[in-house]
Amino acid sequence: MTTIDLLIEIGLPAVSLGVWILANTAARIYTRPAAVAPAPATMDFPGPESPAVVGLIADGWRISTGDAAAATLLDLAARGYVELRQNSADARHTTVHLTRREPGDLNEYELQVYNWVAQRSTNGVVPLTALAFTDAGRYATWARRVNRYVVEEAQRLGLSRPRYSRAMIAALVVLAGLVAAGIAVSAMHVAVRLGDPAERTGQYLSGLGAWVMAFAIISAGARSKGGQRDTTAGRAAAARWLGVREWLAGHESFADLPPSAVAVWHRYLAYGVALGKSRVASEVIDLGMSDHRRIWSSYTGRWRQVDVSYPRYGLRVGQALGWPIGHVIITAWIGIPMLVYGREVSAAFQLFGLALLTYGAYLVVRVTVALATPVSVTGQVIWRGTWKTKQVGGGDSEPSRTVPANYHLVIDDGHSDRTRAWILPAELADGFRIGDVVTAKARLWTRRVVKVTQLRAERRGPHDDLPETGEVVARATVRTRAVPPPQQLLTTAEVGQAFGQAVTVEFKRASKDNPVRTAEFRDGSGRNILNVEVLEGAPGDMTIGMSRMMDKPLPGIADQAYAGTNRLVGRRGGVTVILRLKGHAKGNDPARLSGLLVTALSRLQTTAPIT
Repeated sequence: MTTIDLLIEIGLPAVSLGVWILANTAARIYTRPAAVAPAPATMDFPGPESPAVVGLIADGWRISTGDAAAATLLDLAARGYVELRQNSADARHTTVHLTRREPGDLNEYELQVYNWVAQRSTNGVVPLTALAFTDAGRYATWARRVNRYVVEEAQRLGLSRPRYSRAMIAALVVLAGLVAAGIAVSAMHVAVRLGDPAERTGQYLSGLGAWVMAFAIISAGARSKGGQRDTTAGRAAAARWLGVREWLAGHESFADLPPSAVAVWHRYLAYGVALGKSRVASEVIDLGMSDHRRIWSSYTGRWRQVDVSYPRYGLRVGQALGWPIGHVIITAWIGIPMLVYGREVSAAFQLFGLALLTYGAYLVVRVTVALATPVSVTGQVIWRGTWKTKQVGGGDSEPSRTVPANYHLVIDDGHSDRTRAWILPAELADGFRIGDVVTAKARLWTRRVVKVTQLRAERRGPHDDLPETGEVVARATVRTRAVPPPQQLLTTAEVGQAFGQAVTVEFKRASKDNPVRTAEFRDGSGRNILNVEVLEGAPGDMTIGMSRMMDKPLPGIADQAYAGTNRLVGRRGGVTVILRLKGHAKGNDPARLSGLLVTALSRLQTTAPIT
């Protein structure tokens, strides 16, 4: 074999593949979505984009099916297509009720979510937790449709475009043909050099066959490229919605709102899920198969979502270092004889032997580096799930059963919002649980954990079985005693004096479906001009929380009080009172009625939880 032969048979395909790798890397870098700086924080919705589309453009033009579906479900509730009712302190005890509103004006992905709720419901009702898919194949089909429809709408609005243009894909396909030609020339050269001169036609055809195979494999990578990237309009819209995210992030209590809070917060909760700021609602609503590629973590002192990637199946992933050592022995046992004696057969045997020994040498280097440079990761365990299983038992004394062999272990070290899972042997899995802070010693090359030390046990983790979903949800069980009904908080004389006309009052009781007790004050024509509403527990907490963020404070009134658009909101002893202007009384300055609010709050007696 001459130097020219080596250059053609080894150098040419190596250079061709190197050019292909460089071109693909350059294409990925060039088409990477641009980073978007958020606009100033604002509570105003800056555009008509749906929560699912907002989630796409605000998350770097990546779509999370779970978040898109959860945000869409909450948006359907906010718009009256479904209703969410929480029946206990646990937000997971929420039911979804179909309303009488027809879904005719819903778009394609909204219909996918609505139809799934309808299919799962019995007599128009389905538990929220029963919406999760149990068939992986059915979920995959459903998720592809949701993703496609969300992307199509974003593209229709000019907010997104395919990451790789048709021209770029065509250029990569042409390049794949040239790379395949380099490989084919190499294969044909080997066939001609080692073959019988009388069989040149077959040798040339072998080169053509090599080109067809190489082109089919390499071009498939170019033709399958997907993903989305930014547009000018998309970047502008993303910046505006990131301003809403900044506003939501400034109110930590918002993250603890359960899905049923959509009755008070309306579309804010849906956009909160899409923007990654509604922790409890995101955790409770799970329409997917829980692939755990986006997990909540509180390790940095604030709740945030961490994007998780998982090691792909491979010969080295999760293996102990004894595995590559065994491969080194095998490659040496086969490769040395082929290199020494292969020339007597053909140079191809020598090349194969050299390739085996090169691979063995590579393994020796990697094992040496892995032994010399173990890594330590300290952080919070945010997920642990079975990766591989094994069969145990099966003898006469016990039946065969399947047990975990290795786990995926996800640790948030707080340094980034992205991390990669480790492989945890089952024998190391008993000394800690999700939510604990640990130090894991591991081999970076194989991603295998060799030691775990628990540093701090957490009271609760983001995926533990929580009896409650936070203080806001816990207060749903609070009941008050001796709270006067709303028609007793203000008299018709007091309201009539404030409005300068005679009024009457009509009382509407609270029900399971509507927790608000209301007194409607009407003018002489029977028109409603003022509602007095009394809320307790979680609905009251949500209302006062919203007023705290959105309305003007009124100092010196009870525990706290606020003036908003056409309403006054006050709080005393765990009970919230709302004075809401109605009908033709709207548009007046509600602060002029602050005296009525003071009077109403003064008639509330001290409240206490019933235990």
